[in-house]
Amino acid sequence: MGGAIAIGDRVGEVANAIADVYGLEPRFGTLDRFDRFLADREELPLGDFTIKVLATPGHTFDHLSFVVGDAVFTGDTLFMPDSGTARCDFHRGNAGALIQSIKHILDRADDVDLFACHDYGAGGRRVPAWQSTVGA
Repeated sequence: MGGAIAIGDRVGEVANAIADVYGLEPRFGTLDRFDRFLADREELPLGDFTIKVLATPGHTFDHLSFVVGDAVFTGDTLFMPDSGTARCDFHRGNAGALIQSIKHILDRADDVDLFACHDYGAGGRRVPAWQSTVGA
């Protein structure tokens, strides 16, 4: 038993972009830690469920979200309704791509659950939360 450690298949491009900015060696030895590299639309088994990989570039150009049943785990693409979206000023982030990724997530039924990667409580207006819906 045991699990594999997976990451998006474009992570090497991110590592190289960061290496270029900071003058580091390309890929600086981090990719050997991963067992599997995930591509858009790839499917992974999870018990009785299937995890569907959804490329959602914008925050970074390699960002992924995951669809499990009627839920989308949005990572850093989309936050809680009163908090907005992820930033897109990371290495090769792109506001236009982020907007398209958000549209791709929100082009689902209103009752589809959305789970945010993290939440800061909307500047103290409410307690931190992690779940919303497309309709909200």
